[in-house]
Amino acid sequence: MKNLILRSLALLFSLVILNTFAHAQSVGVSCFACSALTGKQCDNLLPIFDGLKTPRLIILWRTFANPNSDICVRRFLKRYERRAHTLSIHFQNGPGLRNRRLAPYELFAGESPASLNLKLEKRKPLVLRTIQREAEKIVDWTSARANSFTTVELSTGLEDNYSNQAFRIMLRALKKTVPENWILYRNPVGENENGRTFSGASFIELHGYFPNYSASTTIRGRCSYSNDGIDIFLPNERPIEPNVSLSEMRTQLSRARGINCKANVWWGDIQGLRRGQGFIFPRSRSFGVLPQDINQLNKLLRSLEK
Repeated sequence: MKNLILRSLALLFSLVILNTFAHAQSVGVSCFACSALTGKQCDNLLPIFDGLKTPRLIILWRTFANPNSDICVRRFLKRYERRAHTLSIHFQNGPGLRNRRLAPYELFAGESPASLNLKLEKRKPLVLRTIQREAEKIVDWTSARANSFTTVELSTGLEDNYSNQAFRIMLRALKKTVPENWILYRNPVGENENGRTFSGASFIELHGYFPNYSASTTIRGRCSYSNDGIDIFLPNERPIEPNVSLSEMRTQLSRARGINCKANVWWGDIQGLRRGQGFIFPRSRSFGVLPQDINQLNKLLRSLEK
């Protein structure tokens, strides 16, 4: 009986630690196009991180701009060079692959999810070399900008369509290339973890309204949530559909943090998306970064850390 009580107390203590750790994590900002922002737009954006414990910036590699056209990413890293911060990089543009809209300069241009999965599953040498060479470029790029205060996260792809076998092969290829202290994670398309493995990765990120994680994932804090695709209604912008109010978004992000998940905020204007526009290739978009909107979003983020 005594051993049972001790085991129960140990489990309760571990859950308290997990929940405390989750709430200590800073929320992130999904600014996939950050490398494309001008200096003035960056001036407007960076106050979104004011007052956050561990600022976290999430970008999409190569899609929106040449990686070396990255004024705002460098300024983010410089701003927090003497305190802990996180740079999270999506390795590849899954929606572009899925919709056959990848530009020639993007990774896996010309492939479809089916063809890429098949080549990965067959361990085609050209595909594996392509992955590792691109990963080497990301490592070199990051090493020239980050420092010992920077935690680097690398996803295997933004909203990927990998089969589980293809994902495992992709992950192994990245692990052979990137530094051991980099955090690798998976972000499959959809709102449901069921059927998607992320074995070997640190966590799984899901998007949408109400993502469904397994109990073991959330209890271990191996999850991340982004409202990617669900815009926030900001009065000064033309939010895309669907969108929710700031208060509703606070509820969604708070829910994620309450089940031990990281949380990242996403809104349309920073991605160059506005209601009434058709598809515009990423490098042809214009981006809205209004100070009054950034101020409201900063208050949202800080409220989640209390």
